[in-house]
Amino acid sequence: MEMDDNRPPELRPEHVAQTLRRLQKHFTPPPNSPPCEPQGPEMSDQCPACNGIGWQRFDTQPGDSRFGQLIPCELCGESRRAEWLLQLSRLSPEMQEWRLDGFRARSKGLESIVPDIERAMAQGRGWVTLSGPYGTGKTYLLAAIANEARLAGRAAVYTTMADLLGDLRDSFDPKSGKGYSGLLAAVSEASVLCLDEVEKFRTTEWAEEVFFRLIESRYREWADKLTVLATNRRIGLDAAVLDGTRYPGYLESRIMDGRFWQIDAFWQASDARPALRA
Repeated sequence: MEMDDNRPPELRPEHVAQTLRRLQKHFTPPPNSPPCEPQGPEMSDQCPACNGIGWQRFDTQPGDSRFGQLIPCELCGESRRAEWLLQLSRLSPEMQEWRLDGFRARSKGLESIVPDIERAMAQGRGWVTLSGPYGTGKTYLLAAIANEARLAGRAAVYTTMADLLGDLRDSFDPKSGKGYSGLLAAVSEASVLCLDEVEKFRTTEWAEEVFFRLIESRYREWADKLTVLATNRRIGLDAAVLDGTRYPGYLESRIMDGRFWQIDAFWQASDARPALRA
């Protein structure tokens, strides 16, 4: 709905745009929200709909319930979201190309896994644990799941446990005592989390604290989020996935929850890496 030219100056689009730019200098978006990156007026590719802000205000009269609300720009919002989802996914350029169809083509004898994965993805919730030896396609499948979710517009993250812990350490600021909470929140709150090599980290007190915070958060919210784990250990209530933990059986109990998927068909496959060629 168009507004007439008699509206107060502070409600006119150019004034709102200037105000938003000033606010963005002091605004930190929530970890699960696309960033709003202001662009200067000198940029030739500036969006004509939102002046490069990435957000638009409902153009309604005072009294309307939507008056003053911000919405993602209809013109450039989707491309910004796609870029943000790609950045959030933590996938390497090669892994960004991996898909479920590719897993079917390269993982002969494991095609029966895919329907269970597709059901889990369609439900968008629960846990799936992949168990098997090295080189049998678990990493490929995790990345394919993250890509399929990302391309469907869902916030998806792929990471190994060791890489996540390393990034958290690197982002810690000893002067303030803060720094990694934003990264951990982004991973914890992702709609789809693909956690590879879940057992491959040194179980220091700090690492265990981070690990169990993450696992407990994902388990509590299993009905709203999909978590996919991969391990080179056999899974079962009597099989330890983690070594040297202060909480033996904690992870295994959650993995074996009767509401979740446990996929161990990878143990029937052989290491495919020796056959790979550049």
